[in-house]
Amino acid sequence: MTLRGNLRAGSVLAVLVGLLVAGCSQGGPATPAPTPDVQTAAPTAATGSLDDTRWEASQLGGSPVLEGSTVTAAFGADGSLAGSGGCNRYRTTYTTADTTIAIEGAVASTMMACDQAVMAQEAAFFTVLADARSFAVTAEELTLSDGAGATLVVFDVQPQEVAGTWVVTGYHDGDSAVVSTVQGSTPTVEFAEDGTVSGTGGCNQLAGSFEVDGNAIKIGPLASTMMSCEEPAGVMEQESALVVALESAATYSIEGDHLEFRRADGVMAATLTRG
Repeated sequence: MTLRGNLRAGSVLAVLVGLLVAGCSQGGPATPAPTPDVQTAAPTAATGSLDDTRWEASQLGGSPVLEGSTVTAAFGADGSLAGSGGCNRYRTTYTTADTTIAIEGAVASTMMACDQAVMAQEAAFFTVLADARSFAVTAEELTLSDGAGATLVVFDVQPQEVAGTWVVTGYHDGDSAVVSTVQGSTPTVEFAEDGTVSGTGGCNQLAGSFEVDGNAIKIGPLASTMMSCEEPAGVMEQESALVVALESAATYSIEGDHLEFRRADGVMAATLTRG
């Protein structure tokens, strides 16, 4: 096996060497390098605009959202509205003028079944979207109201902090689809606050760097150790495709504990859940 990617900086080589010798020896603490802040802030759209903002519902119909469920709304600058109703993914379109809002199309959603209470909440949320006639938005909160001015749903801004450990659940196979990870393998990726990234593709340790700017991200080049694993079957092919998928990421989005990377052409590169 050969190195995947070029080690372009001594800091990356240091991370990789540290992975190889971890547990074998202990040395003195290294002098820390400058640590740029890589945790992105909340959406940066100007107050009063919904363009390119992401929200998580805190109240629905005057009651708190069910504990353990996550109801989200992502408003695109192109008029798209998508998110999670708590069980199913949904998509529709919207328009705004001053403080008025209209959900223009029927809400299309996936067809999964969840707990009865969650399903009832989701149905209520989809109805709320159709009934919304006005909105009020600040940097931290979004409220949708009906035609009489009654509050329908209150959202809190959804943080987009990529730093932390993530478990890969799917990746682009380099052909035409996002596929699930190989059974028996647990590829992970950890984004550190100093701009380094590490993890495993299921066999080898990975190391590199990353940069974020708003919802834009650049990962790599990534390097790996040089082990060869025969089991589980397909893990080496997975690892190669995963490295390519991560390095192809151009944007990212976070909803609850779910992270998605997309390529510059909008195609999904990888899906992850918080570890």
